[in-house]
Amino acid sequence: MRSIGEVVDGRFVEALLDEMQKIGVERKSVHAIFIEGSALYLEHPNDIDFKIIVGWYNPKAEIGKPFRVMDCSVECTYYTLEEWNRVDQSRRIFYYVTESPDMILVYGTDEGFKRFDVIEDRDLAKKVLGFYDKYLFNAPPERMRARGGEEEYRMPQKRLWNFLLFAYKIMNGSHELSREQMRAVQDAHDLKASIEDYRTLFEELRRKEGTA
Repeated sequence: MRSIGEVVDGRFVEALLDEMQKIGVERKSVHAIFIEGSALYLEHPNDIDFKIIVGWYNPKAEIGKPFRVMDCSVECTYYTLEEWNRVDQSRRIFYYVTESPDMILVYGTDEGFKRFDVIEDRDLAKKVLGFYDKYLFNAPPERMRARGGEEEYRMPQKRLWNFLLFAYKIMNGSHELSREQMRAVQDAHDLKASIEDYRTLFEELRRKEGTA
């Protein structure tokens, strides 16, 4: 299998910029493009996810719309640099910051781009663990109406792989995972494991972080 760095080469990035232009994201507004998501770690990602740092948004752009680049399915999320650097203070469910030290810059510059570190920042780790507590391991079995009529969010089962990446990093005290741990992450991504299979690990992590 080709590495993600071989797939996302200069030609791919140019094609990506062209496709983004078609959906209303102007090239001159793009400050940086990072590879994120499962393609950073796994042999069989369903698509390639990109974090796009932009200077401004086109209000008519079809932001959030997936598209294809050189026969690959692509999904992008867009932030200004200020939005990204303060995402941990926003109302977003920002579990994906676990990946930020590993994100690969493929265009532009990462100057000023905050690499959130759940290992070094214990308060951040507790926030992320809280998301997995509320929205994955202890979420209601179905969407339920909360006060005010809003629907409570429930993470899909596939987010188990994101939890395992987070959990193993915290337990290891390192951004490096063992082969066995990576196999577990792959199985979770491929829906070969259930949330209940890892409830013990979740509870162990809660005790370690002092949130149990």
